[in-house]
Amino acid sequence: MASTATQHIQRFLRTISSDIKQYNQLLPLIIAQRGLYLQFDAPALQTNIRKQLPIIEQVKRTAIERSQCLTNIGVTADDAGTKKLLNALPPSIAPQARKQWMILKDLITQCQQYNAENGQTSASFHEMLNQLNQSENHTYHEQISQS
Repeated sequence: MASTATQHIQRFLRTISSDIKQYNQLLPLIIAQRGLYLQFDAPALQTNIRKQLPIIEQVKRTAIERSQCLTNIGVTADDAGTKKLLNALPPSIAPQARKQWMILKDLITQCQQYNAENGQTSASFHEMLNQLNQSENHTYHEQISQS
């Protein structure tokens, strides 16, 4: 039977593979989200966001699980702890584990960048809609006043 530390390391590595799959599903949804803002397609945007939510919840859970694994084996639950774990792996699996970790980090960075852009786009559209609504209300009020 594998030691507890070995089990935590195996679980840690499994979460990386799992999250790569999840982020590969999430990234195109986040990229498509911006186009949906630009098309003013509210129903499609809502559908897109509904598809994103369970993926986001899953990657949150696995990130917590990864942090717990790191803590349980006695390293910090951060990049330094991950590096320490990856450096301690046997040569037979270390290169693949490092590669997977870099892929995951890259996917996370891409998702964060597109999400930040989407946030800016969303804020711009909300601002524009508020200005349009205020302009329409102001114009309507002027028409009533002039009657």
